[in-house]
Amino acid sequence: MSISLRKRLIPPNARELGLEPLDDHRPLLEDGGFTVEQYEILAHAEERRRAFYERVVAAETEIEQEMGIEDAQKLLSEAKANLGLVDGVDYLSHSRRILVVAQRR
Repeated sequence: MSISLRKRLIPPNARELGLEPLDDHRPLLEDGGFTVEQYEILAHAEERRRAFYERVVAAETEIEQEMGIEDAQKLLSEAKANLGLVDGVDYLSHSRRILVVAQRR
């Protein structure tokens, strides 16, 4: 990945950092030497991820018993952080899932 391409990548929490996220990643990919064959914003991805993370948090005790506390904490930390339970920022509402099929030119 070229330096100019890396500079233009924007993190998922871009709005909190005062940056504007990309509305469309295709120009960035094409500028990086890819031909985009398929580009699809996955419908309902936020709702599915939110439901999953909420179930993880609700089942904390059971997950700790099944996985062990150390391993369970990794999953629980991810769930709580994405739901905004750690710092008050609901990261799921600021992210989306995009399916991209691209081929290097």
